[in-house]
Amino acid sequence: METLVWAKENENTVFSGQIVSDVAKPFLIEGYGTRNVLVKDMEIVSKILPAGSPGVTIAGTVPAGQATLRNVKVTSTGSPVPAPTPTVPGPTPTPTPTTPAPSGKPDLVVTDIFWDPASPLPGVR
Repeated sequence: METLVWAKENENTVFSGQIVSDVAKPFLIEGYGTRNVLVKDMEIVSKILPAGSPGVTIAGTVPAGQATLRNVKVTSTGSPVPAPTPTVPGPTPTPTPTTPAPSGKPDLVVTDIFWDPASPLPGVR
């Protein structure tokens, strides 16, 4: 799985909270109909994404200025990659890929959800 949360064609929406995931794109915003989307106070906890990066991908299909990130960051739980040690020239060893062991726990835990406005009406913005 590449994406955990997919927000497509959202209008007048605010996202906040915490996502714990090791997918490449934990949060993806896309769609030509996307309007007035704000992602604020969001923390993405990941072993694979670099600390300090936003962790939210805004696709090229989103009209300019219609998706805003405010106080969004990745907190890395992965181990830092050690710097390579100089060696005597020779054949380059082939790296062995590693995959995190599944913990048996869900990759996403929703702790709260609400709608604003609480009783939306069709056609009303």
